[in-house]
Amino acid sequence: MKKCVLFLAFLLLAPCVSAKYITISVMPLSSNFLAENLGEVNFSISNLGDEPAYDMSVGLIPPKGISSDKVYLGVVNQGASNVVPLKFNVSDDVLPGEYYMNLMVQYADANGYPFSMVNPMKIVYKKPVQSRVVGSMQKVEIFGDEPKTLKLVLSSNDDVPRDVVVSVNAPNEVSVDSSVRQASIPSKGSVELEFQVSSMGALPGSRYVVYAVVDYSDQVHYSVAVRTNVEITEKKAFPVWVPVLVLVILILVVVYMQLNKKRGGKKK
Repeated sequence: MKKCVLFLAFLLLAPCVSAKYITISVMPLSSNFLAENLGEVNFSISNLGDEPAYDMSVGLIPPKGISSDKVYLGVVNQGASNVVPLKFNVSDDVLPGEYYMNLMVQYADANGYPFSMVNPMKIVYKKPVQSRVVGSMQKVEIFGDEPKTLKLVLSSNDDVPRDVVVSVNAPNEVSVDSSVRQASIPSKGSVELEFQVSSMGALPGSRYVVYAVVDYSDQVHYSVAVRTNVEITEKKAFPVWVPVLVLVILILVVVYMQLNKKRGGKKK
């Protein structure tokens, strides 16, 4: 009887875990320097999860004056990597300098549920430059459909004020209000911008990369990327395992008392 109760307790407390997941990794494989108007950059797309990713496509959302085609990969199995070549066409009126582009990866799981991810991709066009503008963003946790504030702090160590254009890039599962803003950063100063972010059907427990691109120009073009994570969490509820644990403890206490009674009766 005692062994049966202990076996029952083990079954009640044993967790049921489903480990199916898809994790996509992006890795540059070639130089990001473009010396001419036409160029190509290669990078790898890897599935580090334990189930295939379906209907995968990779594309860039480049700034004005730069164009690139989307690449369709189809099924990317678990543990597999694909080399993706992206060709660029730069118009003649684009200034030399550095540009960050939004690399968008879209795919689905075995049930057809869509996922996406964004990744900042830097291109150096004709001339490397060094920006004196830096930024920071803190991690954001979203509970259900409740919007949260994403704060972006921009600081400049430049000797002159800078007028910048800020664009916040997010996957399809995360919405950002007024994702493009203009701001003026004083010389040796800083400015803070706030954006409202919310879930667009994102799965609880998911984590998404969100980043801001800060662009400004003089004789050359400067571009800075500031990254953070947005986590989708559920509101904390009463743990379902607590009543199960209480029930198991009560059963063990009753069995222990019954066994002690039987032992006491035998001694008499």
